[in-house]
Amino acid sequence: MLFLGGDSVLLTHSRTTAHQLDTKGRPQRSVEDAHNEIALKGAHQSFIETGSQNITMIRRYIPHRELTIKEIVIGVRSKTKISILYLKVVASEDVLKELETRIQNITIDAVTSNGKLIEFIEDHPYSPFPQFILTERPDLAVSHILQGRFVTVMDHSPNVLITPTNFISFFKQSMTTVQGG
Repeated sequence: MLFLGGDSVLLTHSRTTAHQLDTKGRPQRSVEDAHNEIALKGAHQSFIETGSQNITMIRRYIPHRELTIKEIVIGVRSKTKISILYLKVVASEDVLKELETRIQNITIDAVTSNGKLIEFIEDHPYSPFPQFILTERPDLAVSHILQGRFVTVMDHSPNVLITPTNFISFFKQSMTTVQGG
């Protein structure tokens, strides 16, 4: 499976172990200004479609060992990588277990967008109140991680999901976008 994803394996005659090398080299777009969440002050960068690059952007803000990343692969055929980022010292272990369980229980061919992911993990699909915050800005994702929330990064998506949330979070999100951080 690693070969299909573009990885290489290094074998040597003198050792009995093999080393996996990340040699994908896929084209990716550069980091640009956020288009949907415009900041008047502060950072202007936005996430891109490469999950590892998005995690790197978050890690630049929180270069601490307590920033934890849990990876889950979903999609019978697509093998889409989902990463859950959080701070161990402030995040709820119960919420983490529930989020992991819901993501691991997804058994379809492919999850192609965050919207599709939400369909499978939300509590009440017909609720007028969203249960997740969707953002394209790394600085906003980081502020939520620091408050004890979970950020879900999906490969091939230029947005991340933030949970848990409440009604007040959406007003704070709007004000942060208008005020610029």
